Amino acid sequence: MSRLWGADEYNSFALDKYRSTHSVIADPVGTEINQAWLRYAFDEKSSATLGRQRVNHAGQRFLGGVGWRQNEQTFDAASYRYGDAALGIDYSYLWNVNRIFGGSRDSAQQTDFDSDSHAALVSYKHSWGTLIAFVYALAFNNGAGLSSLSYGLAYSGRLKTVSLNASYATQADYGSNPVSYRADFYSLAGSVPAGKINLLVGYEVLGSDSGRAAFSTPLATLHKFQGFADIFLNTPVNGIEDLYLSASTSIDQFNFALTWHDFAAARGDASYGSEWNFVSGYTFSSAVNSEIKYASYRSDGFAVDTDKIWLSMNMAF
Repeated sequence: MSRLWGADEYNSFALDKYRSTHSVIADPVGTEINQAWLRYAFDEKSSATLGRQRVNHAGQRFLGGVGWRQNEQTFDAASYRYGDAALGIDYSYLWNVNRIFGGSRDSAQQTDFDSDSHAALVSYKHSWGTLIAFVYALAFNNGAGLSSLSYGLAYSGRLKTVSLNASYATQADYGSNPVSYRADFYSLAGSVPAGKINLLVGYEVLGSDSGRAAFSTPLATLHKFQGFADIFLNTPVNGIEDLYLSASTSIDQFNFALTWHDFAAARGDASYGSEWNFVSGYTFSSAVNSEIKYASYRSDGFAVDTDKIWLSMNMAF
């Protein structure tokens, strides 16, 4: 269950006087049961799960639970999972998506997707790294404009001291989507240690089909990508290019990370803006930790200047 305590005088997409007058904080006030499932283990390597559950694929760029949010995204689904030292298989049929926008007030967003969707991921680990193939056939009866068929490959591994992550996918309309389109996604990121600091550079593109529609990932853990300010929860119709640089380190129980993003349209030459992100955490014990997070987005014609800060305390038991 999840519960947000305190005032709800902010724009959470709820249909109230704060809607469209303030930048979005996508944490509506509300309570829900986010997991209730039955699981059967065939053996030590494979199992099937039926009911309301978490489904997190790889880095959650296409399918994830947005676990950082107050209201986690979970799925009413039937899932099968297999995993050994080299091979992993993860398939889910999703008939309902319990989105982060559910709350005690009516929302401008769909709070649930009535779904007829399939999500499949196969991974293979070897000495040269991990290769992943994935397919997402998403059909939403109450969100036809977000229905899509995506498939692609992802790789993660090391080249001497450099850690690499790369992925490519293509997407087309699916189900009852009224727009016929095709768009591509690709990303590349590399990180290298420099003393006690880890440096990372990355580039990610969600393309556009001539401005008719753009590559979208509606079931991703979106807060993890394209800046903590959540300006780009929906992909602009002209797509988006995200060039980012990051430096992170840890000192005793503290950890720190500073990231800069430059956002531009994937189609045309429009600049969207830039953003700084800072996050620091402190670990009190194996069960208790805290975090401070800050985002500062500066618009270059897309959305408005936005600053956000979060303070959180986490307990595991």
